[in-house]
Amino acid sequence: KLRDKDCTATFELVTPNESWDVEPLDYLTYRQARKMPSRPYMSVQFARHLAAEARAAGYSQVKVHAHIDCSLNGRHEFPLIDPKVDLSQQHYGMGPSAWILPLPESEPGELY
Repeated sequence: KLRDKDCTATFELVTPNESWDVEPLDYLTYRQARKMPSRPYMSVQFARHLAAEARAAGYSQVKVHAHIDCSLNGRHEFPLIDPKVDLSQQHYGMGPSAWILPLPESEPGELY
């Protein structure tokens, strides 16, 4: 492979009165949970699924925040998705998405 991207993800469901973390492996197969964090369109789909399940359980106002950190080609981890955004309300299309964060610049003199 010409590039190596390693990502980890947790999702936080937030209601006006409480919040709780969700582990993707509680809902997805190992392969899905491994691939989903590095693919923003899959993260949006998963966030929408979590929000729908929460609404079905009686939570009318729920937000889903994703905490996804990635390392590209051995660099230090960086957030891929803005953790303040309600990912269940985002759209993923052909154009740029403001909720996907840019790769941070390396410091001068650093290899990564």
